[in-house]
Amino acid sequence: MTTISESEIEKKFENLGYGVTIKDLVFTQETIMDFKDARKGYSQAGQLISDKDGILEISNVQTVKGTPRKSLVVIDLKDCRAVYCL
Repeated sequence: MTTISESEIEKKFENLGYGVTIKDLVFTQETIMDFKDARKGYSQAGQLISDKDGILEISNVQTVKGTPRKSLVVIDLKDCRAVYCL
């Protein structure tokens, strides 16, 4: 996974206002750029909230047509990305 502790990862999300536990997150090797590129093909691309300092936040995104819109938060942890979808 990553060399950062679970509590440090949770703290990064807490600092953004998301009260999550490690069990709420998905970890991926996809880069922030991969998420940005994929967003171009989304049925509804949503609203970009933040794209800075290794953090990507998008609200009201619909990744697959016919599915509910969600918010997506991706934090770059260097060796992987932590993703929270709410």
